[in-house]
Amino acid sequence: MKAFVAGATGQTGRRIVKELVKRNIPVRAMVRNLETGKELLPP
Repeated sequence: MKAFVAGATGQTGRRIVKELVKRNIPVRAMVRNLETGKELLPP
C-alpha cells in the first residue's frame, strides 16, 4: 500500500504522515511550503 496526503503540514495531515511513516507505509505528501514539508521527512 502507498499513501498520498494532501495538506501534509496541517494539523491533521502532520499526524497522519507521522503514523504512516511509523507503520513503514510509503507516503507522498503535498505541501504548500517545501521548507516546512522537509520537516516531515524521517531522519
